[in-house]
Amino acid sequence: MTNELNQLDPNQLINPPWIVKIIENDWKEYFSLEDLTNAKCRASAHHRRAPEKNLVMSKNGTFKLETVLADTSTEHLMDASSWREAINRMCDIVDRHLPGRYASDVANRWRHHAEHLQNRSDFKENFHLYLLYDIRLRRAYVHEFKDFLPNQFQWLVWENVKDEQRDKRILAVEATMNTMNTFRQPASVASRPHSMAPNFYYPTTNLNQSFRSQSSALTPSQATRANTGRPPTTSRGAPNNSAPSAPRGKCYICLSADHTGRACTDTTNGFLTKSADGKWLTPSNQSICFGYNGTLRCQKTECPHLHGCSKCGSGQHSVQSHNTA
Repeated sequence: MTNELNQLDPNQLINPPWIVKIIENDWKEYFSLEDLTNAKCRASAHHRRAPEKNLVMSKNGTFKLETVLADTSTEHLMDASSWREAINRMCDIVDRHLPGRYASDVANRWRHHAEHLQNRSDFKENFHLYLLYDIRLRRAYVHEFKDFLPNQFQWLVWENVKDEQRDKRILAVEATMNTMNTFRQPASVASRPHSMAPNFYYPTTNLNQSFRSQSSALTPSQATRANTGRPPTTSRGAPNNSAPSAPRGKCYICLSADHTGRACTDTTNGFLTKSADGKWLTPSNQSICFGYNGTLRCQKTECPHLHGCSKCGSGQHSVQSHNTA
């Protein structure tokens, strides 16, 4: 009959020998918990770790041995399940291989530390912070700071970890905003409607200089319209439009051809009188239609003003034909 005590556990994993050696040397070297996960322990059975010493040439040409440090750069990316596997295995290794009679006490303190973190109400949502806290404690324990007890929650370390992560998030947001502002380019105003123009676009050149530089690439008529806002004129002074504009006509107050009715300085013409509030009224206090007395006549379907000559009130003609009526 086969003795059951001699049967191997098929699920038992081999602890990485180089980590066992670190613990046997009184745990004076830091190692990543990532190397104690189930996946890494399975892989360590088939792969050897790099030599602990490398032969390198110094600046003066001599050769010396340098210690090869374990890679801990990705330890902060561990998930909660992998961390739980690794820290429980670490405690078992400490219990079995740490020299001295206090090995079990040290292992139990780290077990209590791991249990305390996992029992906190926000452990799942804030695991990345608790992992950084755990890394900070294990680094301090290795580097001659063994005066503290890992089974007692270190509130100052915890607050420091949270502050550092908050500052990193703020800096990351500011960097993102700066990058967006750097690469955000305003579209050409001429290529899209004014309402779509970006509100962050500020011209960096003098506007007059910009218009002059643009005018040099335009035709004379286009340049005139761009610089003055008015259509170009011919050598005789008439507007050079494709469609003829209406003549200015007579002033609807004094009949002068030198100015418009809006520019007239008279306050009465014998028929219309300008009131104190600026309205032109007939002797019967009616307002007269100036559109009817203009060169294009009134275009309204229903006009509330009197359609009559602004000089005499006749409904047979406008002021434009007053003298010839």
